Amino acid sequence: MEQFRHWLRLVSQDRYRYWRFGGFLFAVQFICFPTVFLGADTFIYRDFGFFGYPLAHYHREAFWDGRIPLWNPLSNMGIPFLAQWNSLTLYPGTIIYMLLPLGWGVSMFCILHQWFGGMGMFTLVERWTGNRTAASIAGVIYSLNGLFLNSLAWPNNAAALGWFPWMLLALIYAVSRGGRFIPLAAVCGGLQMLTGGPEIIFFSWIFCGAVAMASVPWQWKKLLAAAGRLSLVSIWVAGLAAAQLLPFLNLLRHSHRNSSFSTDGWSMPITGWGNFIVPKFQTYFSQAGVHFQPDQVWTTSYYVGIFTLILMGVWLVSRPGFREWVIFLMVLAAANLALGPYNPFYGLLKGLFPGIGFMRYPVKFVIVMVMGMPILAGLAWSRWVAADSSRRVERRWGLVFLGLVSVLAVFLVSYTHLWPLQRESVSRVLENGLSRMVYLWLLAGLAFLAVRDWRGSRRWAPVAIPVILAMELVTHTAPQNPTVNNHVYEPNLVTLQDLEPVPVHGRSRAMLSPTADYQLRFTSTPDPLSDYLIYRSGLFSNCNLLEGLSKINGFYSLYIGSSMDILRIFYGVKPVPATPLKNFLGISHYTSRDAVFEWSPREDFMPMVTSGQKPVFGSAGDILKVISSEDFRPAEHVFLNEEDESLLKSGSAEWGTAAISNLSVEPEHIVLDTQSAQPSMLVIAQNHYPSWKAFIDGSEVPLLRANHSFQALELPPGSHHVEVRYRDEPFMAGLKVSSISLLAAAVTGFRRRKTRPGSGAQSDPPGR
Repeated sequence: MEQFRHWLRLVSQDRYRYWRFGGFLFAVQFICFPTVFLGADTFIYRDFGFFGYPLAHYHREAFWDGRIPLWNPLSNMGIPFLAQWNSLTLYPGTIIYMLLPLGWGVSMFCILHQWFGGMGMFTLVERWTGNRTAASIAGVIYSLNGLFLNSLAWPNNAAALGWFPWMLLALIYAVSRGGRFIPLAAVCGGLQMLTGGPEIIFFSWIFCGAVAMASVPWQWKKLLAAAGRLSLVSIWVAGLAAAQLLPFLNLLRHSHRNSSFSTDGWSMPITGWGNFIVPKFQTYFSQAGVHFQPDQVWTTSYYVGIFTLILMGVWLVSRPGFREWVIFLMVLAAANLALGPYNPFYGLLKGLFPGIGFMRYPVKFVIVMVMGMPILAGLAWSRWVAADSSRRVERRWGLVFLGLVSVLAVFLVSYTHLWPLQRESVSRVLENGLSRMVYLWLLAGLAFLAVRDWRGSRRWAPVAIPVILAMELVTHTAPQNPTVNNHVYEPNLVTLQDLEPVPVHGRSRAMLSPTADYQLRFTSTPDPLSDYLIYRSGLFSNCNLLEGLSKINGFYSLYIGSSMDILRIFYGVKPVPATPLKNFLGISHYTSRDAVFEWSPREDFMPMVTSGQKPVFGSAGDILKVISSEDFRPAEHVFLNEEDESLLKSGSAEWGTAAISNLSVEPEHIVLDTQSAQPSMLVIAQNHYPSWKAFIDGSEVPLLRANHSFQALELPPGSHHVEVRYRDEPFMAGLKVSSISLLAAAVTGFRRRKTRPGSGAQSDPPGR
């Protein structure tokens, strides 16, 4: 408890500065999203409506049903849910939308983490510099930059970014001082780890580890001690998040991703650096009114403010320390690597570290830039206002950088006028460039007034700068997160035509035609509300989760590798009809050829659980060819991997058909009774995954991979009670490790500190 009081004192010293900035940031957010705060509207655009919200809906339904959502049977013929990591299943912060109305709660979850991240950056830079304006500038830049605003579309990314500055602050203290700061850093790191923003978490650890180690004096004993503390924090974080990480790693091992998965697509375009000065430079205007770069659509912006570039220039001439140079070099490296194939160092990095191939899209390196640039901007301001004469060089160079950035802005606008991009609006770029120039000169003028005493400008100019900077950031481009009325997510809002019988788990599935899937993916209108209602009616992406309906595909970061092979049959470059396979998968409804949101019924679809097939053995490649052909007879034959032949006890005996009764199908539990006079095969049209276990009369039996990606088990003659259960052993093992790690953190963190009077940690950790 003493440690908690210590950190409370640490954060609340002259507490009004924290409350003032927190209130200011909250007010800015309210001005940006007033109807969202009042609960009338919600985010909807892009992945928020197709990915983040449907997953939150499924999670909430499981929560109120009293179960942990380990498996999602409604998408992709069955897919792990908790193991996806970015489903946020184990992140404590999801209690926000577990308890609030969901349409309001998920949007506020993202906004509150944006506020939390801004407060963290404010606290970090204030502890580093002791300057409130510098801290305010850093907090505004971090929380309102284009990337964070864009990340409001992903609850997991917003949460991960929100935790980054707190994790960095705690880790610097832990590595520099050790003691009770170690469990504190572990808890911060563990909470960020549970958010499930893999790339943000990865970059956070690279960034925080490097900065924390650079904060230690250059003495071997202290460096070794710091490395040991950093290792201890890392191990502790892994332990705290083990319940999430172990299932994720298990899914990753069986997924479609590997070290060669990454492509060079969606890199920052070669002109992308210009967007740090003129945000709309070389962008096109989408139907929904959002600007995109032509080579990537992962983020609609990564703008950090044109005034930030001036502050970066001031920082360069301010005799920075070693720790600051580490941050700058990471920012510089990220700016180059984000260019992907346009930069030769990206290919070299992939060659040296093949594991980076698990991450898609080189543009994601801009995450490192928005982590480091607010810190450097805050440090630059603290030196700008330094009173001693030795700092005057920064002010002279500030004028030089002001002129340089102004010239570059004029050049970019002129370039657009002479060589506009296809679908690029020259007038919008001109307006955008001129408005940035106005903000730049206004902020620069306030910066010079802040170091002079013109009518008390030293008092009011530093207060005005964060306000103007916030205005500049939130207006740098068109709103990146269109909002609509909350009713868009209400149950039974859309009429699903001709979906009788309803395709629910255990009965049948729906399937979008490749044409419908393509049209919904790449067609939009200027009205996001109408678009989303069409998407819901067509069960596009993960919208089927809102209706509680089952379909064969969905939108996830990780797919079971064998199920991806099945989906490529239907949605690949050259899709094939594969009618017998559709029957086996229980596809009862198929998108109409005339309308992407109307459904046509199908005949001859099979139940989820069947019997009577004769086993045929072959290689994975041969099996895939057979089941994708029109000669496949799923009611007569089940194709098993040839290495599983030895697992069948009946050998070459005559195979019969088992009568199935008392069938009960739950998301993670299938129960039935069987009766047969001969050995028989039981086939389940659900994805095979190691966590599924089969039991006959209470004894475990092998659950075989059938028809390339599904489940089958051998039934001996007679009457039997069969259970197929989802037992996530990595999750259970990780839960034990996480519980022990959490208990250790609680015991260590709340134990009374035994230190000398006055030996607290009120000053910033030492740097070099």
